[in-house]
Amino acid sequence: MSLDDKFNPSDGSLIDTIDVAFFRFNRRIAVYWQDKTHASKTDLETILYLGSAVAFGTFVTQTVLTQYYYLGVLNLFPAIDSLRKGIIQSARPRSGLEEEIVSEVSGVSPKISKFWHVFNYGLGAVVTVGAIGYLAYGLLSGDHGAKMESLYTLSLSMGILGWTSADYMAKSDIGAPPPKPKKEPLVDRFMSWADGLLPKPSLEPHYASMHSEI
Repeated sequence: MSLDDKFNPSDGSLIDTIDVAFFRFNRRIAVYWQDKTHASKTDLETILYLGSAVAFGTFVTQTVLTQYYYLGVLNLFPAIDSLRKGIIQSARPRSGLEEEIVSEVSGVSPKISKFWHVFNYGLGAVVTVGAIGYLAYGLLSGDHGAKMESLYTLSLSMGILGWTSADYMAKSDIGAPPPKPKKEPLVDRFMSWADGLLPKPSLEPHYASMHSEI
């Protein structure tokens, strides 16, 4: 059993199955990030948390002075939480098991955090699809109001997805990133390039003519 399976347990229930699927999906993203950038997944988490804080903040500033001000006020909380986790690494979740223990100590269902993450991920995906569809309508119809509203809604969905994805990644244990490959010295690279421009000697065999004398 891997550390991820040990510290992010699943009892096979529907909510656990969905939560594990989202966890593994985001874990693969983190592994891909480390393999391609040679930077730690912690760096990716920071980018996602701070990016989510900006996205939430954009949505808040655009709604708090409208009739939907209550949505802006509600999204202040995830904006602050994203900013806090982006700055303070110790504030990030460590494992699903730890979340279950904290929930039990608090007197609520141990699966409350899994319901929360699954709900947020599903909500973010649905809102993203709706916002993209509304944006397409605005572009095709020339409705400027629809375009702007869809962009604000898209900022909300990106905030939700980035925030939740970073939480899933923070709970994964994938080790350190691979070391960066050493670059060939500039002089050697230049010599290799120059060598490729020079004509190569022919390797075709040369047959000498032979004459017999009588």
